[in-house]
Amino acid sequence: MNEKTILENYQSGQTKHTFHRLRRYPHNGFMKSSQVMAGEMLNGGNRRTTLLVLSILLLSSLPMVPSASADVGIPEELQAQDIFAEFDNVSETTTITWRNIDETGNQPELFEELWTSTYHVYRHTAPITPSNIDSLNAWHSVIACDKLVQGGSPLSCRGQGGNPHPGHSASYQVGAGTNGSFFYAITTELGNGTVSAPLAFNASALYEPVIEITTPIRSPYNLVADFKPGESKTTLQWINYNSINPILPETGDDALQINLWRTEYQADRSNGENLLSTETPIATLSSTATQYDVDIPPMTSREVFYSVTYLLPNWTAEGLDYEDARFLYTAMVEFEAMELSGHGDFTDQIQIRKDNNKGNRQKDFRGEVSPEMLQKYDKWLHQHAFPPAQRNDVEELVGDGHEKILTRICAGERLPMKGPMARSKGKKVQKRFNNGWFLVARSTGKVLGVEQMFEPECN
Repeated sequence: MNEKTILENYQSGQTKHTFHRLRRYPHNGFMKSSQVMAGEMLNGGNRRTTLLVLSILLLSSLPMVPSASADVGIPEELQAQDIFAEFDNVSETTTITWRNIDETGNQPELFEELWTSTYHVYRHTAPITPSNIDSLNAWHSVIACDKLVQGGSPLSCRGQGGNPHPGHSASYQVGAGTNGSFFYAITTELGNGTVSAPLAFNASALYEPVIEITTPIRSPYNLVADFKPGESKTTLQWINYNSINPILPETGDDALQINLWRTEYQADRSNGENLLSTETPIATLSSTATQYDVDIPPMTSREVFYSVTYLLPNWTAEGLDYEDARFLYTAMVEFEAMELSGHGDFTDQIQIRKDNNKGNRQKDFRGEVSPEMLQKYDKWLHQHAFPPAQRNDVEELVGDGHEKILTRICAGERLPMKGPMARSKGKKVQKRFNNGWFLVARSTGKVLGVEQMFEPECN
């Protein structure tokens, strides 16, 4: 069908539907006029054609708004809806998003139940179903609708509609060297402890897996720091990657170099790039080194983190070096090393350890502690430890209430091993009072807790 036939069909009033490609002609031959949609063009036989073209243009300019998706499953199950997962190869994380239910089946009180319900997120190498969910462990949990954040209206928990709940998001840090497909799913723990796990595909469980590929480990393993007060040094030891998987070059122009770093903050993925660009290594070693001693200057008092990386010359291309900026847990000190040096003979008797799980620092005194040694240690504490160098890191103060707090012992409570004495009928008797410890909040000055001292040291 040519242009003349099309035009004649429209001019004769035929309603035959014709599909053709819209094209722009330099000579405007299709319109049979030197004017474009003006003057007489809007009248006569060409009016239908003009209106058709205008309608198509208007429709094509309208935004395409997707319709809201309907809930899947029984409303009472409070199943997570519209699960979606996406892997980011830069941060090497997979982000999972989902929303609350939108439909209650004429039971609006179900929105209130979201206040006491909790979502649990799972990851597995196979599709997650009700038959295998009990064998998996959740890696993330979040309350379905935080009443304090969203306000007191149950409608603020609604997954869609006017003023909906903002939805949920959780990011999973994929391990180094991962190359596979993984499924994610979400269960709902109701307020009564019952776990709802219908796991409908593409509602609360993925039907298609997420492909996750991350860069293999390119750093040493198991870095350990051992501070030796008597020798005024910290010994760093690690296991080289090539001792496990010998694939990194150790000789020639492309031989790896080992960089050691000392920072006042913990190095990780979030600050690794900045660390490599702003900090300077404390040492650069050969490709096979597995140990390094850091000399500690006299009168040093600090808390530091040590890290170790590989610098791989010409790794990605000629002239392009590579250094793993992720600072994986296997390539960093897992505790803070407190370095004390130059404090006389008492340094030989003190070993300081840090419990990373509880944040406590323990001092072990070796051998008999002499009064002279305690005096030197007391002097050092007041010169270097009190007040702390980083005051902003102090959150709470614990005070020893010896002879500062007086507590009354109620009838039936046991008396302390030692306590205040009084005379009664010419005899010494123990008062029903005792001393104790107290916890003070720095921000308000309020006493948060008091503990009686039933076994005082009295030293």
